[in-house]
Amino acid sequence: MKFDNLIVFKLSEFPAYSETFIVRNVIGAIEKGYQVRILANLKNHISNSSQKDLLEKYKLLEKVYTVKSIPITPFRRIRNLIWDIIKKPYLVFLFLKFTFLKRNLSYYFLYLIKEYHFLFKAKVVHVHFCDQFKPLQNLFHFGLLEGKIVITFHGYDVELLATKNKSDIPVLNQIGSVFISNSEFTKSKLIQLGLDSNKIQVVYNGIDVSISEPTQRDSVNHPLRLLSVGRLVAFKGHIYALKSVLELVQNGCKVKYTIIGEGKEFENLIAFVKSNGLEEHVQFLGKKTQSEIFEQFIANDIFLFPSTVDNNGRMENFGVASLEAQLFGLPVIGFDVGGFPETLKNEKTGFIVPDKDYKRMAKKIIELVENNYLYSMTSKEAQNHIRKYFNYTDIFKKLDRVYTS
Repeated sequence: MKFDNLIVFKLSEFPAYSETFIVRNVIGAIEKGYQVRILANLKNHISNSSQKDLLEKYKLLEKVYTVKSIPITPFRRIRNLIWDIIKKPYLVFLFLKFTFLKRNLSYYFLYLIKEYHFLFKAKVVHVHFCDQFKPLQNLFHFGLLEGKIVITFHGYDVELLATKNKSDIPVLNQIGSVFISNSEFTKSKLIQLGLDSNKIQVVYNGIDVSISEPTQRDSVNHPLRLLSVGRLVAFKGHIYALKSVLELVQNGCKVKYTIIGEGKEFENLIAFVKSNGLEEHVQFLGKKTQSEIFEQFIANDIFLFPSTVDNNGRMENFGVASLEAQLFGLPVIGFDVGGFPETLKNEKTGFIVPDKDYKRMAKKIIELVENNYLYSMTSKEAQNHIRKYFNYTDIFKKLDRVYTS
């Protein structure tokens, strides 16, 4: 393996069902000609992915490596060390080389060499979600890494950094070569937290625009078909989309609202549907694969993105589902919260309404239903917008410049 062409992606787990953007990043690196390894705390079965075809096509599971934790007792440490040397004799050379160069013979130092030596000469170690950077700070401190450390911030990791891991900020500033933010909104939060603004670059998540051909949509279906895709958690705001649907029904609109996703809010959402007599108007499909989600994009008319701010202050930092919906020609309607507004052109590819204003959301839906020209033009603009600004091939060029600069 040519280590000067190696990119190691450091993750919590792989594959993860909803993290389609990471798969696109890995594939982009492979298609660019990089050698790729995926270092994950947990290697999942392929059934834990919504992109099984891509994992198989690029043999991504074969590129996944996990590391052993440090044994608790001294006996197990020595036993495991001896056993590893028997299985991998080249470790003796590595131990001698680095203990001599770094003047360190601690067990932890030997452990780092044994488990992470393939990172030492990597061109880039790309960490997705900043809470996954450890133990890179120790490898950095010992001078064992030759390449750059790139850290991508997505959303929940920023909240963890703000609420529980503030002590990590000076460490991240020290070891990080480049910080990738998935939106301008995320970037502003990182700067407020004290991340080095000179190291932050905004690189949006892109999507594969070849999954859908340009489509002409002249009017909505009858009954109207609405769609949302996302985990059923409070900040995703499905309850407000349901309230919009209730508004539509009470105003005589024939509508079918489909929700894709699983989560702890399911029972609350079901209770709202039943208590308001919406059983005939709402269906929950649970977790679906990417291809099944794409089929729903084709079958539906308008995409609702009701993400809001939950009681803990958490909100959407971007919104890949909004990109995918627009690519398939669905106008998107969502709240003016977080990084979501960066995914569309307001009044052109969809509509941004005030947070939690489900009545305004319902009003925008009715405007699209009653005005075929508006619906058709919004659909067309949405497709053009995504192809022009969020094509992953173009997005990866920005990442590649980060890797090579």
